[in-house]
This record gives sequence, C-alpha cells and structure tokens, in this order.
Amino acid sequence: MRIATALFFVSIAVAASPAFGQTFEVKLAPSPKNRGACSSGDSELAVTFAIAISGDSASVTSRNGITTIYKKVRDGVYEGTFRNLTGTLVVAERSLRVEQRNAGCAWEGKAI
Repeated sequence: MRIATALFFVSIAVAASPAFGQTFEVKLAPSPKNRGACSSGDSELAVTFAIAISGDSASVTSRNGITTIYKKVRDGVYEGTFRNLTGTLVVAERSLRVEQRNAGCAWEGKAI
C-alpha cells in the first residue's frame, strides 16, 4: 500500500510540473536591435515554431519540419543550437529567443 501511495504522489507531482508535457506555438519576430544585415534571416526565423516540452528536453520545430532538441539548463529554461544559431526557451514566459551571435542578430517571440 505504501508503494502505491508513493507512486500516486509522484505521478501527481510530475503531472503538476509546469513544464511537463506542454505544447504551444511561438511566433518569432526580428529584434528591434537588429542591424540591416540581419534581415537576411527573417524568411527562415520570423515564423511560427511548434514547441513540445517533455521532462529534461524540449523540441522546437520550424515550419519546414526541422526539429531541434533543446536541453534543460535549469528549471523552466531550455537551450539548443542549430547551425550557427543558439536558442533559449523560457517556459514560464512561454517565450523563445534565437540568436546568431557572431552577427549580432536575434529573433524573439512569445506563445500565440
């Protein structure tokens, strides 16, 4: 009986976790701080991305079906890289920021 009770409480804790099993979409837009040269990335990055969070990882899928797996770096925050881009996903804010650091360009947005 104790094991069943313990498993019940663990399953409630996992289900109640704010990040576990969330899915949402984020529409990115160019950062207002971007320089003119950054606009070349707008066609690929200023779009809607599908986000799915599961435990210690999150998948971020672009409109053309490319999925990048983000890893949990601390509670509610995930990071990932794809080519020369680095992304940060903040679950509590339901926000995504993607940066091309070597060029000083960024795209950011919140859940729609």
